Amino acid sequence: MSGLPLLTARLLIRSFVPDDVAALSMLYGDPRVMRYVGIGVPLTPDETRDALERIMRDEQRHGFAAWAVTRRGADDLIGEAGLQLLEGGREVELTYLFSPAAWGKGYASEAAAAVLDYGFTELGLSRVVAVAYPANAASLAVLRKLGMRSEGVAHHYGGDLLKFALLRDDWQASRAGRPSASS
Repeated sequence: MSGLPLLTARLLIRSFVPDDVAALSMLYGDPRVMRYVGIGVPLTPDETRDALERIMRDEQRHGFAAWAVTRRGADDLIGEAGLQLLEGGREVELTYLFSPAAWGKGYASEAAAAVLDYGFTELGLSRVVAVAYPANAASLAVLRKLGMRSEGVAHHYGGDLLKFALLRDDWQASRAGRPSASS
């Protein structure tokens, strides 16, 4: 991808590579991390390898995917953030997850903001959605901090999730410090 890596004040967001499988297995195998992902079940190493292959294929096919997140100046994988097709394939979804050691440090908001900016400016997306379990207070706080607006409950990934959306015009207005068109 020509636009990657993405750099923020503290993070580097890059494409996944096959060598990330061990670190990704640690994330995807952790019940705390996976509690609010999909059906809430950790993945086995084989399932993680399959997921990594799918992520890399998706990036080649669509120009976006979940991307690896590391701290700038460090090689440790602390999470992932990116864009994917929402289950059903019609909308682009913002996704992120982080290791427990990275929780509470603002990394999710920082990475998600960089991903949204990339999606709206480089990919030309006009709308991005996100879904979260109602009990996932931390993720809901991130989505609200980003300016995403609630669209109510939607059934995705085997559960009733809260759905949020953000329009490019609203994102750009918020970044320019102007009131958004839909405010």
